Formats: sequence, C-alpha cells, structure tokens
Amino acid sequence: AEPEVINSRVGLLCCVGSIVFCAAPLISLTEVFRTQCTDVLPFPLILATFLVTGLWWLYGLILQNPFVQYPNLIGCGLAGFQLLLFVVYPNKRKGTTTTTTTNGESRPV
Repeated sequence: AEPEVINSRVGLLCCVGSIVFCAAPLISLTEVFRTQCTDVLPFPLILATFLVTGLWWLYGLILQNPFVQYPNLIGCGLAGFQLLLFVVYPNKRKGTTTTTTTNGESRPV
C-alpha cells in the first residue's frame, strides 16, 4: 500500500480512538439522569480532557491538519457537555452519610 493510504487509515483509526476516549464517561449518562447527581463521573479526568483537547484543537488549527483538528474539537465538545452536567446536576457526595451493608461494604445513603 502507498504511504498516503497508510497515513490516512492510521489517521482515521487514531481519530476514532480519540473520540471514543473522550466519550467514555458518557457510559454513565443514564445513571446521572436517573439519580440527578454526577457522583459517578470523574471530574478531574473530564476537566483535563476538556483542556487538553482544546489545546490540541488549537494546535491542529495552526498546523491545518484535519486529523488533529476534528477529533479534538469533537472531544472538547463532548468534555464540555460532561462539564455542563456538573453544573446542572451537582455532586451530592459532600453531605452524604454512609451505611454498612450486610456484606461489609459502605455505601452512601
């Protein structure tokens, strides 16, 4: 295969992987809507994803490279949506009490 074709295919594979990584916390979306709480979302990871993908998107603009621009723009948007969930559904972990179940596990009440 030609190097241009290989670069294109590897670039697309990396784009898909990057978007999947950024969207991974959305697996918990139904739990967030059900409980109206963002306890299950990893805030530091989502904030870091938002900042890093935003910076990579800007770098992609400078390079004029769509393989850098588009997945990072999508990732930044996904992370931004997840950060918005922290505004709409605040974390309730601060004021919760815990109880011990019969098998010895602690869980919030």
